[in-house]
Amino acid sequence: MKASAILSEVVRDLTSGTARAALYGFLLAAIVAGLALVDQRAVASILDDARAFRAAGSAVSVLESRAAISAQRCAALEEVPGVTGAGAVRDGGTVTALALPAANLAVHEVTPGILDLLSNITTVTPGSDPIAAGVWLTDDLANTLGATPGATLALSTGDVPVTGVFTWPDDGRDRQFGFSVLAPVPAVGTFTGCMAEAWPADDLLPSLLQFTSAASGAETADQRMFQLNGTRGAVMDTEAQLSARPTRWAAATAAVAALGIGYVAARTRRLEIAAALHAKVSRPDIAWIHLLQVLAWTIAAGLITTALVTWNARAAFPTPWTTGWLIGLRVIGAAILTPAVGTLLGIIPTRESHLFRYFKNR
Repeated sequence: MKASAILSEVVRDLTSGTARAALYGFLLAAIVAGLALVDQRAVASILDDARAFRAAGSAVSVLESRAAISAQRCAALEEVPGVTGAGAVRDGGTVTALALPAANLAVHEVTPGILDLLSNITTVTPGSDPIAAGVWLTDDLANTLGATPGATLALSTGDVPVTGVFTWPDDGRDRQFGFSVLAPVPAVGTFTGCMAEAWPADDLLPSLLQFTSAASGAETADQRMFQLNGTRGAVMDTEAQLSARPTRWAAATAAVAALGIGYVAARTRRLEIAAALHAKVSRPDIAWIHLLQVLAWTIAAGLITTALVTWNARAAFPTPWTTGWLIGLRVIGAAILTPAVGTLLGIIPTRESHLFRYFKNR
């Protein structure tokens, strides 16, 4: 058959309903979209849990030692791959705000790494120059004092600029920074604590923190290692959860289902195929006719499912939503070619000699 004759036959079968393109296209779109959307949601749920784990400060480990914590060693942890923030802290005494004279406010002297770490585990509102000399306040304290980033806070020791405000929710995290003042200082000398975050969470972080201590002998008895917030478990192994998610076989399942649809699409027309063979139409021409028809409803199903996974990715994933989009496309890509393979598998065993049997069993 000429190419024009093949295309004409393809169009006639599609427009007349002989190819059942609408049925198979809808069935393929429903199965593939369902699997893709479920897989996207499963991944989004795991990533949401991971973000909540980190936002709660559960990936932060703290080493406290009354003997000595080296600020330089603590700051150096930020150079270790996987460590996303590290800083030292020590007691800075108390101070009184003139707007709240009845309360003594705890002051914590912190190295700049603490401010970097805060941006990972909580909401921060820095002033125009967050690293300038000044203080950082918890949002509860800032609201009580009516202070905002960039404003000047009148203290018993003098006026100081407020260079930033941060939240410190009561979600199970250590209350050391609750309703307190942070005073950034250079990372030199000795401190009483070192805080560090590893992301993805790493159970080796406590071992790394041990290197920041200058304590020796009996002094190590004063050390305390703890998780900043242990309410969400000790470790969040996101990679392991993604690998073990029930929907991890979504792409393979979609490919097998699409293969089956293509096979059924050909086998339900075996009488027509046998009749064409009896009319001396070559098997390659028959294959081209059916493959082009399958291609038509496969493309339509692919466009529909792509639109659905794009919408779902935008709804379920934060920026960048393309992560979720690629997860959906992985399922679609696995299923987009297998209907054609299934159709070929359905055509191959069809024989002209079976024509009357197909007619009898139609």
